[in-house]
Amino acid sequence: MSKTFVQKLLKQKQLTGNIHPKKQGGNLKSTLHSHKTKLIEMVEKYPDYTLDEYCEYWLSNYN
Repeated sequence: MSKTFVQKLLKQKQLTGNIHPKKQGGNLKSTLHSHKTKLIEMVEKYPDYTLDEYCEYWLSNYN
């Protein structure tokens, strides 16, 4: 453990009262997030499809 890491933990403890890991990332959403409803409908309609079949279906219908 480096000295700077310990210093950061001590500062975090002072500011927040704990040394729990901070949340990572931001407000990044998946490219498919806007298609969530369509994806759910596709999986419900074809529950036995393989990943390859889902990809083919998606490309033929939404690309």
